[in-house]
Order: sequence, then structure tokens, then C-alpha cells
Amino acid sequence: MDKIRITKDENGAVILRFEKREDCERYTVYFRRENGRFKFLITTEKTAVRVNAVEGLCYFMVTGQTSGGRTVNIGTVDTSSLMKRTGFITMGSYNVQKIVERSPKFTADNTVRKISPLAAFFPEKIDNSDAQWESRTFEYIKENRSDYFIFDFYGTAAHGLVKTENSFLTGGIDGNEKHGEKLPNILPEDGYKPLVDIFAKEILKLYPADKIILVRTISPEFYAIGRQVRKSTPKNKLNAFLEDIENYFIKKVHPVIIDLSGRYFGDLSLTGDGKEAVFNRFYFADCEKALDEITSGEPGRVYKEQDIDSRLEQILCYYDNACARGLLTVLLDRKEPADALMFHTSREFIAENRAEIKDIIEQHYSSITDIYRYYDFGDNIEMKNAVKVIAALESNTLQNVTHGELIRLLDRQYRIKRPIANFVRATLGGALGKDVDVNDQNLRFMTRVAYELWNGGDPKAVPQKIDEYEKIHNFTLIDMWGTGVIKRALAKATTIRMNVAVSGESFVWAFDKPHSVEEKRFATADKSGAKALEQLMRTTVQRLTVSRSRWIAIDMADVIADNAKYNGEGFTVDKQYANSDLSVILGKAGQPFTLDAQKDKERILAACDKLSHFVKQKYGSNIILCKVSLNDKVRDYDGKIKPLVTDKKKFANAKALLKLCEERFVENTDCYILDNSKNYVSDENFASGGAGIARFEADFYSATAEYVDYIVQYSPVQKYFDKL
Repeated sequence: MDKIRITKDENGAVILRFEKREDCERYTVYFRRENGRFKFLITTEKTAVRVNAVEGLCYFMVTGQTSGGRTVNIGTVDTSSLMKRTGFITMGSYNVQKIVERSPKFTADNTVRKISPLAAFFPEKIDNSDAQWESRTFEYIKENRSDYFIFDFYGTAAHGLVKTENSFLTGGIDGNEKHGEKLPNILPEDGYKPLVDIFAKEILKLYPADKIILVRTISPEFYAIGRQVRKSTPKNKLNAFLEDIENYFIKKVHPVIIDLSGRYFGDLSLTGDGKEAVFNRFYFADCEKALDEITSGEPGRVYKEQDIDSRLEQILCYYDNACARGLLTVLLDRKEPADALMFHTSREFIAENRAEIKDIIEQHYSSITDIYRYYDFGDNIEMKNAVKVIAALESNTLQNVTHGELIRLLDRQYRIKRPIANFVRATLGGALGKDVDVNDQNLRFMTRVAYELWNGGDPKAVPQKIDEYEKIHNFTLIDMWGTGVIKRALAKATTIRMNVAVSGESFVWAFDKPHSVEEKRFATADKSGAKALEQLMRTTVQRLTVSRSRWIAIDMADVIADNAKYNGEGFTVDKQYANSDLSVILGKAGQPFTLDAQKDKERILAACDKLSHFVKQKYGSNIILCKVSLNDKVRDYDGKIKPLVTDKKKFANAKALLKLCEERFVENTDCYILDNSKNYVSDENFASGGAGIARFEADFYSATAEYVDYIVQYSPVQKYFDKL
């Protein structure tokens, strides 16, 4: 027997029956409608409850109360089994099946789902029974006719067709390709239009146009796994083909259209039929709402408006990782005022002010300034202040905001801190006629100085104020060479200030002599060309040589990063290089590779000796090495520790490379050694960068920063630090 049985009586009332538990004195029933919250309904000693006036999909939850006052869960049940469910025959990609099956109000007949619409109505007879489904599709749909027919062309575009002697079969289905010639996935107009004509003609014999649902699909450029966002190779040709074939079918049939896929990520944790991308849960939630409207009795023709709640859920889910990977503009359109507001703040701000943001989106303001002028913030002073400052920043009138309003916003960890810092830097740089260092440590002070200038202060007094501030706070300048491992740690230190920062460039290539470079080849639309050109000019050592810093902090994780070559000269690249403009320009000669601890040992040690000699000569004993211990455990976005998914051979090589370099560097320099990374696991909350797997939990960076502060302040005799 089920924990809770649900039936209807002759009057339409819902009857709930559940087993009596010996330890329970009474039972409490809760009720909620779809998309609502559970509310108290009744407390009773009986094990049967009658509920009147239940319409649509509803849910019931029953709990029991023991004599000791403990609450136990009896179970949950819904009314879907009592409802007449709307039936759909599906055809196309796995996404179509998942759209229908998500709701208990719908039933999906997936018998012909994998068959391509372009091959569905051909009467071919083939001996192999596996390949005969296409020939029986019309009869099957006619005999098992559902309320609606829902399909897409995405499966066809992903798998293609097989051309037989007098017909077509679906590609990607086992056994079909041996019966004919596999056609290109992207068909020309004269290839797909006759097939669409046949499909349109036959499907209209089975269903009226308002019962045919076309799910328009765009193969996603971005994917998600958990809370992470990943960029994929754009499939522009496939998407153009999909658009053409969909438009042609729409012109022929005028079906009901669900057009939402372009607003969502694919989901790497879900698998479809082979090459197909499966979308994330937010997409299916919105499609379910579209189906609800379509089946409600007053359907529209096109459903392309993203549900605001679903969109905000998606933004909250991926916001932090999209920020870390520089992909926030994929989630947010800065031309939209509400999106610009979310772009400049933080995930926490969005979560705290979700109701207000939803209201702002619904009211369609034309600018952030209009939001500030006309929106009723009530007693939400913090949000009003944030909107005011962002509006001023967007209109380049930050000087009109009061100093107190600016400082209140700077105290929160909002993304707007960086553009405010840029505005302040431009103000002070213009007054002094030179670049001014504005960073997290001095931003509040520099903002006050800039504010004084905006209000008529004397520009000649600015240099003296900055000098006095630096003397009081006694910042020690420090250079760095390494990856985000040491860079994030130095950013958290309180007594130092980074001066020259060398990141994304391995020391292995830095001491090579510069060779002639054809600079035109590096004039790429993205940043890949400029990054490579800067390395090939071999200016890093020169930049450090003229630095005023007395200290340097180093990590060697860039030695395990990817590299590439131009005319035999090496340079370090990041994980985006393979999809960059420069990779296309350099071709096979510029393919990324990693160093090998055995084959490249001689070259690596020679470069390590040169690095050691240089830093000893430049910084003396003021050298800090942050050792990088690669951990085979990683903390995911949900805080769970799991094994690190990586190639074992590459992982072993990376560990060997780091050990080789770090031991040689320590032997040569007698530097300070921070060996505390071995106490921490990798953390997916931090972008991996060029060094790939070298990233750690947030506590590691804080602890390392404290070590750096201590070493720089006191130059202790102790050289080795490895505690938590």
C-alpha cells in the first residue's frame, strides 16, 4: 500500500487515506497549489481526510505528531493521477521529450521521438525491422493520436539523414546508415525544402495547425555543469540551418511556436541522443509554463518571453562563476536598466532585492536614471543608494553623488567598485598629469581626494596628500611573478602593495632573447595576439629590473600551463587559446602543448637557474616562494569534496614539473618558503586560469596573505612556513 492513497468521491471531493502509525496521536494535513507554498489545512486523529473544491494540480503533505511531541513525515501526494492529462506525441531531440515529461499534467508518447521529421512520412520497405519505423510513422500517429504533436528539427540537424535508393532514414539510429548514403547534417535548400513540404502536408492531415507545436532551437554556445559556466565552440552554421528550416516550416504550417532556447545554457550533466545538447533546468521550467498556456484553452501562437522568476533563478545560480570567468555579459544585457543594475552589484544584492528587481523588470524602465527617479523604493534605502550611484556612473556624473553615498556603496562587495576606481583614477590622473595607483587598499582615501577635487579642491595639494597617506600606512611595494595562486593571496595582504605583476607568462621562456616578430600577425580582434606579442618581446625581466620594489613573491604554477610557439619561440597561453583568433592565425605550428618533466628537464632547469640568479641580484634575500601542492580532491560549488577529474598522466607530470622547479629555485636562492597549499583542496569557486588545476580554497589565500605580511614586516630568521 502507498503511504497516501488519493481518490475522488461522487461529488468531486478529494479523499486522502493513509496508514495509521502506532506512535502517532494525530495527523496534520498541508495543502498547496502548483507554484505555491504548503499551508496548514487540518489536524485530525483520523486516517482519512476529505477535501472539497480542489481544482487543477494540487499537492498534499501529511505529518504525524507522536506522544513525545516529535513530528514525523507520513508522505506527500498530488492530484495528477485524478486529472485528465494532456497527451503529446513527441518527435525530435531529447529536449522535446524532457519538456513534456517535466509536468505531471502531461503525458509523452515517445515511440517515434527519435525519428527525423524529414524522414517520418516515407513509405520505404526495408528488410531490417530496426529501420522500418519511418515507414510506419504516419499509421502509428493516426492510430495513437494525442492531443498535441510537439517536435523540433534539432535532432535532424545534429544527426542528419541517410539517403536510400528511394527514400530517407534518420541518422544516428543504429542500423540505418548501412542502408544508404549518410547526407551532410546541414542540407542545402533544394535538399530540405521538398522534405519539409512532405512533412508539412502529412502532419496537417493528422493535426490542425493549433495542435502542432514547433520547439525552435539554437545549439548553445555556453554550457553549465553544477553552478559553473563553460564556453563552447559556436555552431553558427548549424544554427543558421536550423533557423532556415524552421522558418520554412512556419511559413507552410503556421504552428504554435516555443522559441526560448537562445536564452539558456546547455547542461553538461545531462545527456541526450549522442551529439545533441540538452538545456538546463531553467529552460525546461519555462517551456513547461509555455505548454501550460498552450493547453489552457486560449493559446497564443509564439512563446518567446522568458519568465522573470526563471531568469532571476538562472542569474543567481551562475552569477558568481560567470563573474570569475568574465562571462557575466552572457547572463546580463547591460543595455537593459535592470540588467545593468545587477551587473554592477552582486549575487547577494540580487537575492536580497529580488522582489524589487522583478518589479523593475516588469515596469520596463528606459534607464537606470528613470529607475531612481520614478521607482518607489519604500524604506529600501540601500537599494535606492545603489541605484543612484550606478545611475551617476552610467551617465558619467559620479561627481554629483555625495561622498557618504559613495562610501556606503564601497563598503559592500559590489562589482561597481572597479568602475568607481577607474573614475577616481581618471580624475586624479587628469589632475596630476600621470597615472595614479588606485587599488582596494586605498580606494576609500582616493575617493575622498577625488571628491574634494570635484568640489573645487586644489589639484596641487593632491600629491602631498597621497604621499602623507602612504607614509602613514607604510605600504611595502612587492613585485610578483606567477599565477592567480600568489596574486589572490597578495591582494588580501594588508601591509604590502603590488607593484609589477607578471602573470600568465612562464619563466621558462622569459629569459630567451627576443627575435623579430611580424607584429601584423598579432593584431587580433581578441586579446590573444596582444598577450602573445608582449611575451615574445621579452620585456618582463626589464620591467622587473626597473621596479622600485624591494620584495618579490613567486609561484611556479605557470610551468604547468599550456604553451605555444611562433617561429620556434615559446610563449604561455591560457585555456581559451585554442578558440582564439591567434590560434587560427598560427595554425598547426601554434598548437598548444605542455612541458614534459623528463624531455624538457634540461631547458627548465636552465631557465630556473636564470630566474634564481636574476631575483637574487635584484631582490637579495627578499624573495618569497609560494609552493603549489596539487591536490587530487576538489571542493565543488555545493561545498562537497569530490575527486579531481583529470588525466592521471598529466597530473603526475604537473606535480613532477612543480617539484623540479621549486626544489631548484630553493636550492639556488635560500628564499622564504610558503608550503601551506598542501593543507587545502582545490576549489571550483576560483577560476583555474592558465595553470589549470592550481587553485585553492578561500582560506588558503587569507592564510598566505598573513604569512606575506609577517615576512615583509619582520624579515624573520625562520624561512619555512607550512602550518594552517
